[in-house]
Amino acid sequence: GARELPAAGRSGSAAAAKIPPPLSAAALQLLVRTGAAQPSLFAGQRLLDGLDEMQRLAAASIDGPLLILAGPGAGKTRTLTHRIAHMIADHGVAPEACLAITFTRRAAQEMKERLTTLLGAKAAALPIHTFHSLGLSILKTHAEFAGLPADFRLADESEQLDLLRQLLDVSAVKARSLLRAISLAKRTQRS
Repeated sequence: GARELPAAGRSGSAAAAKIPPPLSAAALQLLVRTGAAQPSLFAGQRLLDGLDEMQRLAAASIDGPLLILAGPGAGKTRTLTHRIAHMIADHGVAPEACLAITFTRRAAQEMKERLTTLLGAKAAALPIHTFHSLGLSILKTHAEFAGLPADFRLADESEQLDLLRQLLDVSAVKARSLLRAISLAKRTQRS
């Protein structure tokens, strides 16, 4: 059956939220493999109503981390945004206690827009990052541990070009070509 947990973000409050029991990895795998679901698990969960059966099963599994493996267009972002919204709206989890990470700025922006649609103003407190922006945020918060000055910043493209031109004594065209080659090498992990 369902468990009662103190509602997050309301310390000292007697308020409790009913949540479904956590699904073990084996149970989730079995449900996904067989296509079986427990309809009672989703009773009254309006945020999850628009999801298909497998998406709803994943989004309702709120206890601990969740890995979703699916092909393009399968609804991974939709499932994850609904899961986060469900945790916040239906289970009282504080938006600041969640973290959404994606690969591209475009995907992060799309997640912000979807979560704003689902949660309204609460979405503003939700940390949504790319892997790079999360790393930068951590470095800015803990610069001294990385041996960086507190006011460090990243060089923009024009500063990078100027630096390459000065250090290597090359033309602007050559510096731009080198910067593209460095970027390509980083993306493809070639050295």
